[in-house]
Amino acid sequence: MSKTALIIKREYKTRVMKPSFIILTFLTPILIAALVLVPLLLAQIKDDAVKKIIVIDRTGLYTKAFEDNEEYQFIFLNQDIEFFKETKIQNSYSAVLYIPEDLSVHPSLLQYFQKNRLEWR
Repeated sequence: MSKTALIIKREYKTRVMKPSFIILTFLTPILIAALVLVPLLLAQIKDDAVKKIIVIDRTGLYTKAFEDNEEYQFIFLNQDIEFFKETKIQNSYSAVLYIPEDLSVHPSLLQYFQKNRLEWR
């Protein structure tokens, strides 16, 4: 037997026949599949809580456009927007939507504040 064949045989026995190599050969594809599937499954989990959104519509044109459903509940108020910016009352609501004028004329005037965000946008 040639020296090369002896070296290959010895390397095969010392490296490939180790229990750790055999276990990782089968475990690695399972770990890769888990790394792909777990985030996909977590992304499908929905929050069952109803989100309450305050709508301040100064024009009165958009009240019929917002309808309550299982996911969202719209509450129409006639407060000043500064009241919600300065107080902590917005903690009981998910968002505040402020419509000061007709959006077909001035669409950039729409203000939306989300509970998880720190500033108005």
